[in-house]
Amino acid sequence: MATISPTVRKMIFFGVAIIIAIFFSVRENRNIDTTTIDGIDTVRCVFALGVTMYDLDGMPEELNYEMIKRFVGESGKSFEVSKTKSDDVWSVLLDGECDIVIYDLLNGIPEDVEPLITYSTQTKDEIVWIVKRENHSLLVSINNWLRHFTHSDDYFKLISRYYRSYRIEPYINQHKKMVHLSPYDDLVKKYSDLYGVDWRLITSIIYQESRFHLSAQSHKDAQGLMQLTSGTAARFGATDPIDPEQNIMAGTQYISYLLNYFNNEDIDQDNRLKFALAAYNAGERRISNMRTLADSLDLDNMDWEDVKNAFDSTSSFSGKETKLYVDNVLERYNKYLEVTTINNSEVKIKEDDDNDEQNNTSEASE
Repeated sequence: MATISPTVRKMIFFGVAIIIAIFFSVRENRNIDTTTIDGIDTVRCVFALGVTMYDLDGMPEELNYEMIKRFVGESGKSFEVSKTKSDDVWSVLLDGECDIVIYDLLNGIPEDVEPLITYSTQTKDEIVWIVKRENHSLLVSINNWLRHFTHSDDYFKLISRYYRSYRIEPYINQHKKMVHLSPYDDLVKKYSDLYGVDWRLITSIIYQESRFHLSAQSHKDAQGLMQLTSGTAARFGATDPIDPEQNIMAGTQYISYLLNYFNNEDIDQDNRLKFALAAYNAGERRISNMRTLADSLDLDNMDWEDVKNAFDSTSSFSGKETKLYVDNVLERYNKYLEVTTINNSEVKIKEDDDNDEQNNTSEASE
């Protein structure tokens, strides 16, 4: 019987090791394929995190929105966010009206529901993506994708964006520049440049409308970051007002329209801005009617202060909310001007600059 020399034995050993490594590499690459969302053309999602626009512990909803949008996009599918009441979320999932529920496990899962569902690994803290137990292939795709994405640079960039502080007061008090005003600076600057509006004004409006929370919804059914009604969204081309880019695009276009609407040579720039903001809150027709009323009362309808006084002469519109709205937006706008301007030189926004404000990741909004 022939004896295998030590050299040949080593060659065989290393050859087998290489074959095994190649095998696991191929299997791993196959496992990260997210195109296995079979039988679903549009992935329907429900967010049930129980957060409000006043929460100060980061923006988990916005983080998971961005993540699930990437996951679905990489699979070649489309997705939509379904609106439902928090107490209906389980019936919506189990009845097949949605595919994924983004959920915080700290809220608990009903005992009668738990055997019927299964959920992903955590995206951050106790937040998971829940699917029906029978939808195993979707869960496998989700977990494969999350396992790799949550260890990527893109994931940590999103964490930095949605979990840094956007409080303005420390910068005002310390006379320091503020590089990032919101998680949406890149989109705000893009559409502000396109429609000729100061990006800091748009950021101030977004803060006032939603505190940068994309799922904010008013009692009048206005939606998203800039609180667009369905009519305004359709008017300015937003088919999905929950989507941050579409919402900012349409909202910025609307405020640009209003600034032009009140672009009268007899109205100075300061009053033009105040009328535009008032109209954004109450509607251009109502503010135009209030200007007409002011004129009939021998008040100066080119001056916001005089038009405000006309509100007291009608019972159909108190204007209290609108007055406060204009004041609040302008106050924050002036603060944004202050913290982004040093020595009369505007601070340049660094896209995805994760080296700035690393010590400010605990609170995401005022």
